[in-house]
Amino acid sequence: MSNTAVKLLEQGVVFDGVILEGAFNSDRQQLQFHVFIWYYWTFPGIKNLFSFLTEEKKVVFPTEQNLKKMKSPILFLHSEDDHLVPIQTARETYEVAAKAQSKDRVKLVTFDGSLGYLHNGLYRDPKLPGIIREFVKSL
Repeated sequence: MSNTAVKLLEQGVVFDGVILEGAFNSDRQQLQFHVFIWYYWTFPGIKNLFSFLTEEKKVVFPTEQNLKKMKSPILFLHSEDDHLVPIQTARETYEVAAKAQSKDRVKLVTFDGSLGYLHNGLYRDPKLPGIIREFVKSL
C-alpha cells in the first residue's frame, strides 16, 4: 500500500489517510522467503521449484523510504504475535513515519499477542471497525 500511495503522490494525488496493516519493511527485516507463497513451503520440492523467489533483492518492500515521502495521516495496525513481521519492526517503522510527519498524524495500534491474530487475523478483532472509524473521523 505504501508503494501505491507514493506512486499516486508523484502524480499529484494525496490520500486523506493511509492504513497499513502488518506492513513489511525491507529496511528493517530480511525476508527469508517469498511472502506470498510461505504456506506452500511445507510441500516436498516446492523450495527448489520456487528458489528464484528467494534470490537477493527479489522481494522488496520499501515501506520506510515511502513513509518519508508520504504526506497523508497514517494508521498502523499490527498484532504483537505477527510471525512474518515482528512487532519491533512495526514499532521502528512507526517511529520513522512519526519523525517524517508528526506523532499527531501517525498512529500505531497494536493487538495483544494472546489473541492469536498472527499476520493475517486482525479482521477478527471486534474493536477493529471502531478503530478504523475513529481514524477516519480524525481526518
